[in-house]
Amino acid sequence: LQEAKYGPILSKIKENEENLHFKEAEELLFQLLSEAPQEPNFYLKLGQLYMKRKQFDKAILFYLKGLHLAPH
Repeated sequence: LQEAKYGPILSKIKENEENLHFKEAEELLFQLLSEAPQEPNFYLKLGQLYMKRKQFDKAILFYLKGLHLAPH
């Protein structure tokens, strides 16, 4: 994960989550995925976001995708 490149957006995502602005956080995560579709952490973060929103089916899909891409 390139912290220098993605750090500001990740901070904004965290801020949105803390303020319960889940839709904004979701949009930012999809923006990151469009830039780095092979980054497992972004999928895992989406899974966490969907868990918070009690959207369990979506959470499972994104957790599995993130785990599939994560190095073993």
